[in-house]
Amino acid sequence: MRPNRLRPQLRYTTLTVIIAFLLLLGLAATAFADNYFNDGVSWGARLPAIPNARDLNPLGINTFLDQEVDRANVYHSLKMIAGGGFHWVRQGFAWNDIEISAKGDFTDTRDPAHPKSSWDKYDFIVDEANKLNLEIIARLDSTPDWARSPCDANGLPNACDDLKKYTKGPPTNYNDYGDFVYNVVSHYKGRVKYFQIWNEPNLEGEWGGKPINAADFTRLLKIAYTRAKQANPDAVIIMPGLAPTDDKTYPANESDLLYLQDMYNAGAKNYFDIASVMIYGFQEPPTTHRTEFNRFNFSRPILTHELMVKNGDGNKPIWGSEYAWLALSPGINWPPDPRYGNQKSLWGDGVDEQTQGEWLKQGYERARSDWPWMGVMNVWKFRDPINTPTQPASWFSIVNNDFSPRPAFITLRDYSRTGAWGTVADVGVHTADSAAITWQGDWSKANGVADGKKGDRLTIASIGDGLRLATNGPVHYQIEGGNGNDASPGSDGTVDIPFDAAAYSHTVTVQVLADNAQVGGFTTYRNQPLMLAAGIPTAYVISSVGLAVAAYRLLPWLAWLLDQLYQYLLLALGWLALRLRQLGAMLRWLG
Repeated sequence: MRPNRLRPQLRYTTLTVIIAFLLLLGLAATAFADNYFNDGVSWGARLPAIPNARDLNPLGINTFLDQEVDRANVYHSLKMIAGGGFHWVRQGFAWNDIEISAKGDFTDTRDPAHPKSSWDKYDFIVDEANKLNLEIIARLDSTPDWARSPCDANGLPNACDDLKKYTKGPPTNYNDYGDFVYNVVSHYKGRVKYFQIWNEPNLEGEWGGKPINAADFTRLLKIAYTRAKQANPDAVIIMPGLAPTDDKTYPANESDLLYLQDMYNAGAKNYFDIASVMIYGFQEPPTTHRTEFNRFNFSRPILTHELMVKNGDGNKPIWGSEYAWLALSPGINWPPDPRYGNQKSLWGDGVDEQTQGEWLKQGYERARSDWPWMGVMNVWKFRDPINTPTQPASWFSIVNNDFSPRPAFITLRDYSRTGAWGTVADVGVHTADSAAITWQGDWSKANGVADGKKGDRLTIASIGDGLRLATNGPVHYQIEGGNGNDASPGSDGTVDIPFDAAAYSHTVTVQVLADNAQVGGFTTYRNQPLMLAAGIPTAYVISSVGLAVAAYRLLPWLAWLLDQLYQYLLLALGWLALRLRQLGAMLRWLG
């Protein structure tokens, strides 16, 4: 009997295939762990300085105060917002409610018997907000009918505006919008500094049903930015929040990521000071790190930041125009909606009211520790002036129509009282003007740099794993409850102060040891855990090399296998040809 020489080879090959399969699983698990733990986290002390991202209160809120009939409700809302720990109020300044009837006409004559300035209600909102030390983010959109081209009976959809179907859309003459922006920025100079140009232009409903065109919007943005800066060079211009969608169909909608790239391609980079995203968590908690093109969760802004870095714009901050989890009322029966895959709403089934508040809080915390490029995140939304409880969108609100707080408002209010915004530094780069620094001695500050003399002190409170102080001379530092040391700046002009405790926040006191001392700020950073810093790269290498070796070992067997398959294919083709010849002969005989 002939020995089966193939049997040992097959046994060896089977073992190699099993090992290769396990290595492939290991590689997949490593990639998953890398994405889960590292995606979007800024590790280490080499962080860029990003204005309007740190040393501010990140709590903002969206309001519809212009819809309030009773001014007492405006005052009550703003008072409640300030008491809840919020600092920013994102409020629409509707073009069609300010320049209502004609270009340059700022008189409201909709009640002919009582004409009034169309600025009045917005002036009241701004003035009351300023009294409470709240800052307005003015969203400028909603084109008046006189600035659009209404369709007649024979109008073409792309050449005119269907004003009944699409209440929002771009103006016919973009310079009309530029003039409106100039007027608003001029009118509120010294009272409002932050202005947002448009809203969700990547959706057909916000673009008047016209084909979505980022280059077209960028032309509008350039005009608006230029006119705003002419009115007030200190104005800060925020790009529109882009609706999170993976819709790649035209002309209906376009993905927020594809649209932003198209904006960069059209030259938008120099025409906004702050980027903007819509942060909707849907059903996932803010601790989820996974990001994908068609995945919508709290981590989606990471993809926007990566795209900005790719376009050389990574030193700009990102603000969340809308930040939300839906919490439908437990007292209403919400049937599945077939329009949304039998979910209860466009935004899914939502979460319970307690979870809404907890996840909003956790999202702020994650942004503080992981995203030094993220600034304000404006909760969607405070309250609906018009009570529509059967509409799912109403239940994003954190305050009911009767002004009773929902659990999310209470959670964020309590959180704001422990957040110590600005006085405890987040991960990121901070100037010497940071409120997290307490100065002791004869310091003098100018342009973000502090000058002192020998013996002067400063105390910094921060989160993170360490602090890098920008200074020009030797210092002695003492960590509260920890180590102290003398240190001199390195070649990069910084002194590294590693924290030696696992506490959430730390306080360090620094004393300068020489005259003519300068402190230019500091960077708070996080160290990547050893398991992630070394373990994941090592796992990648082992899995990749192992797979390469396994593939090399399997090459002879794969060649043999392919040869066998080729032989069987030839036999099958020969058999098929024979059967076809027989069938042809049978058909000829029958004919």
